[in-house]
Amino acid sequence: MVSRQILKKEHIITDRLTLGPYRKEDRERLKEMMQNPKITATFMVPDYCEEVQFYALADKLIEFSQINDTIHLEYGIYLDGYMIVVMMMKLLNWDMSLTQLFKDEDLQRKQ
Repeated sequence: MVSRQILKKEHIITDRLTLGPYRKEDRERLKEMMQNPKITATFMVPDYCEEVQFYALADKLIEFSQINDTIHLEYGIYLDGYMIVVMMMKLLNWDMSLTQLFKDEDLQRKQ
C-alpha cells in the first residue's frame, strides 16, 4: 500500500475568510456544532450520550487539524476570527476526497 503525506499550509487567507487549524478555544464551538440537529441531520456524527464524549471528539479534531498531522486535512474556516465552518478531508492512498462541510445554521449550505 502506497501512502502519501499531506503537506499543509498553516493558514490560507482570502479577502474575507481564513482557513487554519482549529484553536483550543474552538473546542466548545466544535462540541456545539456536533450536537446541533441541523448539522447532525446531514453529517455523520456519533450519537453520544455524554457531553464528555463530544469534548473528546472535539479534542481529536483539533489534534487532526494541526500542521504536524500529515494524514488528515482539517481546517476551521473563520470569518473575523469566528469559526463558521469545519472542513474535513482525508488522504486515502492517492485519493483525496472531501468528506463533508458542516456550516453554521445561518449560512447557506454549499457542496
